[in-house]
Amino acid sequence: SSSQTASSSSQTSSQPEDTGLKINTTGLPLVEEPQTITVCALIQDGRPGNADVRFWQELEEKTNVHVEWTDVLQSAWTEKKNVMMAADNQPDIYQSMGIFTDDDVLSLGSGGKFLALQDYIDEYMPTVAGYFAEHPEWKASSTAPDGNIYSIPNIMEVGGGHFSYGTTPYINQNWLAKVDLSFDCDPMTPMTLEQFKEVLTAFKTQDPNGNSVADEIPWSPSSVGNLYDFGASFGFLRNGVYIKGDKAVWSVTEPEFRAFVEYLHSLWVDGLMDVETFTQNGSMYNAKLKNADDIIGFTTAWRQGSTQYDAEDDRFVACVPLDAGDGHAPAWPEENSFSLDRGATVVTTSAENPELCLRWIDNLCTPENSLQLNSAQLIGEHLEVQPDGTYKQLRPIDWNRDGEYNLMPGVAKKFIVTSDEWHKQDVLPPVSIQKDPIDAEYAKYEPQGMALYPASIWMTSEDAKEINIIKSEITSYIDTTFAAWVTEGVTDSSWEEFQKTFSNMGADKALEIYQRYYDEQK
Repeated sequence: SSSQTASSSSQTSSQPEDTGLKINTTGLPLVEEPQTITVCALIQDGRPGNADVRFWQELEEKTNVHVEWTDVLQSAWTEKKNVMMAADNQPDIYQSMGIFTDDDVLSLGSGGKFLALQDYIDEYMPTVAGYFAEHPEWKASSTAPDGNIYSIPNIMEVGGGHFSYGTTPYINQNWLAKVDLSFDCDPMTPMTLEQFKEVLTAFKTQDPNGNSVADEIPWSPSSVGNLYDFGASFGFLRNGVYIKGDKAVWSVTEPEFRAFVEYLHSLWVDGLMDVETFTQNGSMYNAKLKNADDIIGFTTAWRQGSTQYDAEDDRFVACVPLDAGDGHAPAWPEENSFSLDRGATVVTTSAENPELCLRWIDNLCTPENSLQLNSAQLIGEHLEVQPDGTYKQLRPIDWNRDGEYNLMPGVAKKFIVTSDEWHKQDVLPPVSIQKDPIDAEYAKYEPQGMALYPASIWMTSEDAKEINIIKSEITSYIDTTFAAWVTEGVTDSSWEEFQKTFSNMGADKALEIYQRYYDEQK
């Protein structure tokens, strides 16, 4: 049973007043006479304002709806959000990727800033209503704990711009071809911990970049966070709460976490890990990755393109998870089957024509518009719609081309993208070409008996605040201790002291909250 289900029956949204507008709920234009709505959206630094984006300009001609944009720099939003929320005069719509957190949506929605939408979706949002009917889990994930739907999320299915696996290991195949090993190292065959250490040692000692300088870095992870993913082969998931059987557990309290740390320490002592693993930033890492002497042997990356100098650079190839033994199969944490950005779009209670706002948003969620917005490909420029509803590529995106950034919006996107629609393209974007085969290969290494804590679970504002307070302190403590253990080693006393302090910081209380919500949604 779920508290969401129980509460939704007792909550209703207030009907907006009839504005007298004749709104077309089946097609375009949305209104007979031109109308104006106001939208606040984020833009990335250096990107054009939304009023200058050709997609929005063409959309106005099709819909008969003019948008007065208020653009806020994404880098300034955190500072400006509370100030804007405190103002009496709100725009009709807020829309951008990640513009509001779950807690924002619930607290501002229940506080009367955002319109509750559930009573209007069936009438004014036929596209969204259809998706919710076909995917009830999407509707459930969009429904706040008080039973109201305050936002229309951005959604991507796996295979529809979303992928099952995020950052994965990559190995320098040029180096592999040059070093002597006691075994045949195939990137698509899991290495044991001993074999992996042998590879890293060969990278360190056999001068695989051929410059006669001991400058090789056997393993430089792209971020500290990506190190935790290797823990799946040891029998735990990442550095937070995950589900083991039917129980919510903290990974850092599991004996498998200690075994993982001890192995990393053995690599550190032998000089097989980047000495700047815990101190380097993205710029430092990228400089190493693109060093002309080719100095990195093993790393982690979102896709092959993240490791390349250019399109011809094929040094790094994906490899599968490690085999840590001890009864744990090689594994890698799988992401959720769909990506749902709950706070992407809201209609405020200041909107004079909320029905028109909902129709405008719904039009963005149609398959054709969603594909354009999600992939940054403009129909007529990058794509051509074929009579059978498929898409032919006219030309690939070229970010070095003058005016390319003016064609499609950046983070102000609105979309619901299914795998079926995504694969109607005759030429998939480079990210799909590179990531789809990795997804297929990594599906063989799905963790057994454990899973990431479901992202679909939505807590009350009070519980979410308590969790966030606890996690803000705990996360820093975990990362600091993790770095110390990898570089200096873990002892019985340091392990016991960590567990005691960890519990005293509220970890047990947080775990109770996580478990309660998990039990309710089962």
